[in-house]
Formats: sequence, structure tokens, C-alpha cells
Amino acid sequence: MDRTIGSYNLSGSGQFSPSWIHIGYAGTGSFTQSGGTIAGDIILLLGENAGASGTYSLSGTGRLSTTTEYFASGSFIQSGGTNAVNTLYVA
Repeated sequence: MDRTIGSYNLSGSGQFSPSWIHIGYAGTGSFTQSGGTIAGDIILLLGENAGASGTYSLSGTGRLSTTTEYFASGSFIQSGGTNAVNTLYVA
């Protein structure tokens, strides 16, 4: 199986407003947020497909506000910041 590895960092006062965030869609992915804002009608998915794994790290002044969060395989690590979600699914 071809595994994809990727990472993304959001810090400072940056803003990110996609419709979907897939972390570990078909491999291993990580998203680190120590600042900035992610807010809106957003669906966050960790480790969506078989064999995939995603890690989301939220700290500092980071603000995450989503409609739905699905945690299938991986980790959500929060040591600071704010996570506001309407619906949360943990597998």
C-alpha cells in the first residue's frame, strides 16, 4: 500500500476556513494548531480510511470551531486553545 505522510501547521493570527479537513485520509497526517482560527461549517475527520491515522494537536491560543468531528483512527491532543464542536463521533 502506498502511504502518504503529510503535515500542516497553523500559528499566529492565521485563519483557515475549508469545508472539510481530512487528516490521515489515506496515510499518516498531522495538523498542529498553536494559534489562529479555524471556524465555520467545517467537518473534521481523523484517520478516515483503513490503515490511515491522523493527529490533531491544539494548543496555545488556537481556536477550532467545527460543525462535526469524526475521530476514526488517531489522536486529538489538546493542551490549550479552544475546541467548540456541535457533533462529535469517536470510533
